[in-house]
Amino acid sequence: MGGTPGSIQHPPSEVTLFTTGLKDGTGRIIWKALPGHEYIVQYCTHLPGPWFTLETITPTTTIAEVTDPNFLTTKQRFYRIRWVRW
Repeated sequence: MGGTPGSIQHPPSEVTLFTTGLKDGTGRIIWKALPGHEYIVQYCTHLPGPWFTLETITPTTTIAEVTDPNFLTTKQRFYRIRWVRW
């Protein structure tokens, strides 16, 4: 349904974050996604890491959202979104 036979659908080369911030004291990360594709959202408190998995999701719409209830527990928190290729 919609697509080219034999072609591979790729995520955008850049993730468009719509928002990061607080809602009721919980951190929110919202980005443009490919429905049905799996994404791993990771975080760390110091670069270059280590990185820890916050959540693995498979959005059903073009907008994906993950919340981080521990957003305010450290001075700084870095996030990365990984697309899982299948």
